Amino acid sequence: MVDRVKVDLITLDPVSGLATAYEIKRGFGRPDAGKRQKIIDDLIRVRMVLAGAARASGHPQARLGAVRLVRYYGGGTLGL
Repeated sequence: MVDRVKVDLITLDPVSGLATAYEIKRGFGRPDAGKRQKIIDDLIRVRMVLAGAARASGHPQARLGAVRLVRYYGGGTLGL
């Protein structure tokens, strides 16, 4: 069985070839220990395959940039 990891955003800089993945989490406070470890494990897995996956998707100049976690809490306009 293949364990898949979802990533919220991947960017590829066309000049430098840097591939960067972002996991975006919303909410106040810190996640519990189990959730935090799952996030870390997922980011490590993404880091291991990111550049190769970008090259396999037709971007031969791709190389690893970074894997980032973005945590925020915010609302939309009109209180949504």
